[in-house]
Amino acid sequence: MVLDPVDHFHLHDGEIYLDVASDWRSFHVATADIGIRDIGTRFSVRNIDQHLAVQVAEGAVEIRHAGGYTRLHAGEKITRDPEQSSRWIHDRLRSDDIAPWRQGFLMFDAQPLHSVLNELARYHAVRFDLADPALAGIQVSGRFRLDELDSSLRILAATLQLEIERPEPARIRLTPLHARK
Repeated sequence: MVLDPVDHFHLHDGEIYLDVASDWRSFHVATADIGIRDIGTRFSVRNIDQHLAVQVAEGAVEIRHAGGYTRLHAGEKITRDPEQSSRWIHDRLRSDDIAPWRQGFLMFDAQPLHSVLNELARYHAVRFDLADPALAGIQVSGRFRLDELDSSLRILAATLQLEIERPEPARIRLTPLHARK
């Protein structure tokens, strides 16, 4: 059975990597408040908890948002400023930074610990608790293997001086070492 090709996709929450064939019609991706039109390309769209990012590996995309239109070309990315949703941050990127989960990695560049833990929890059936709320804002940079949660936790614990406890199999608690009695 041959299915008609899809020419649009709505991404409510999550991340998608697309390799769109160049032909006579364009392909569209929509989120709650923006539209993306490909121009024969490979690109990713990430829309998680209202944090939106578009990365282009090849070709170009056109993004329609409240502020107008933005065209991105290969090696470029755009992210919505989490502090000011009407502001967009345009930047360059390396090709291996585009959807690193496709190669089995998560990459973070000065991300708050709570964001890193939320991302790890998306790929593992665990919930994280922070013993000290001040830990949430600690900046984390690094590259972690998706399939090695325990290794990632050991690295975070050693780097950030944390103790990792598992009060339940699906619950992980992080406590600052200096808080131990």
